Amino acid sequence: MLERFQTMFTQQQGDERKFQGITLKGNLQGFTDLTHPQLKQHMEAAINIGVRELKARFGGLLKDESTETPLDSFRVLNADTWPEDQASLLTFGNDDVKQLVRHFKESLERSGCNMAAIEDEWQGLKILVSHNFKDKTYSGLWETMLTKDPYKDDYKNILELVQMMLVLPISAAQCERGFSAQNRIRNSTRISLGVSTTEDLIRISLEGPSIEEFDPTPAVESWLNSKHPRRPTYKSTWTTDILCV
Repeated sequence: MLERFQTMFTQQQGDERKFQGITLKGNLQGFTDLTHPQLKQHMEAAINIGVRELKARFGGLLKDESTETPLDSFRVLNADTWPEDQASLLTFGNDDVKQLVRHFKESLERSGCNMAAIEDEWQGLKILVSHNFKDKTYSGLWETMLTKDPYKDDYKNILELVQMMLVLPISAAQCERGFSAQNRIRNSTRISLGVSTTEDLIRISLEGPSIEEFDPTPAVESWLNSKHPRRPTYKSTWTTDILCV
């Protein structure tokens, strides 16, 4: 690519050189050689900037000694890894829970979580599970804790961390499907779609039933009986016929 620009420059006449209508300044002397010291300096600077920004954005999710690792800390919430010895169980995961509280502090505060109670609830939760729920599966255990009384109230603060863990995406496949659905739904011919309508259509596309399973009758009846017709100036004369079909 650099050689292409160099060739183009040598073919152009005059002091001003343009590319696609844009005036270019300077020259590429030496930059077509990948071993040139000045080019290597610029390449290293660009790479360092990229690495620095990636660490700043995703450092908390990477195994880096200088950053926290919440994904690793969430492993202590897997009861299958808890020690059988009661003395070891009392200290198990305490540091990891503290780290999770620090990392998700803002989110926990917004949800009204009492963070001062999390450590005590963590100790009580470990004892409760080790004595009464060791036979539960991973999903079955947290389903019970999150939905059954009195557990969902007695341990509501530590369960905030559990809920965060359960919604962590394990891949970006769902996001990619969402982007594809958005591009398909809000295309150049439907650019006037509002945000709310677009979100509804994307959710229906991703999570709704298949065409074979979908019953359109309730939606059609709701639309026909709506007080706000899609076209206010259009007087329908066929709604009754449609309902009778």
